[in-house]
Amino acid sequence: MGIVKRIKDNKTWYFWAKIIQSCKNEDFREYVRGFQGADILMVKHLGNLYPDKLVYNIDITEKLGFFGMVEFTLQYLMYAEKYHLTPYVNWSGCYAESLPVNGTKNVYEYYYNPVSEISNDDIRECRNVIFSYYKQRMVICEKKEVTYRSRQESCFKYGELYRKYFKLNQRTKDYIDRNLRETLNGKKSLGVHIRGTDFKKGLHGHPVCIKAKDFIEPVQKCMGGGQI
Repeated sequence: MGIVKRIKDNKTWYFWAKIIQSCKNEDFREYVRGFQGADILMVKHLGNLYPDKLVYNIDITEKLGFFGMVEFTLQYLMYAEKYHLTPYVNWSGCYAESLPVNGTKNVYEYYYNPVSEISNDDIRECRNVIFSYYKQRMVICEKKEVTYRSRQESCFKYGELYRKYFKLNQRTKDYIDRNLRETLNGKKSLGVHIRGTDFKKGLHGHPVCIKAKDFIEPVQKCMGGGQI
């Protein structure tokens, strides 16, 4: 018992002991093989639905800002298109309510329609399922994109993908349309986002934060020269 306790008390020894203990387990070996890189995919056979499709389960588990989740999703969708995978999007990292919203616990579907015919119930019964892994997303993020200015081409690609996949569900669309009617009442309007926070840090060529008063002239031009 002394040697066992010494191994357990040493995190490095205990880690390698568990690896050696598990290396003959085929489920464990299959799991490890699936993490060799973005170009090696592990296909799980969960059921018999859609046997002619390679279903790509895009599960965003990170705790991000809303549009950080959008960006990660777009990168996985770009990967899905590159390798002809049928995507299913699930946001499980944050923003989830304790009870279902619109009949779903998938945060993505609080706001948007599913990106394919694959439903939340289907994903557990599909014949061929590939689970998203961050290295797949990283091969889409080109290393040369070191500044926001140099990412312009990718932004255009993201825009195309967003228009293709991110379709507001009817409940969300009705909510937005109702608020636009009640708030704007048909008036000519422009929304301006004056942002601080990370704009002040100047990381990786991040755009520089400007003061609120510096927005006035370009806003006036956009509104046709009227006074604010």
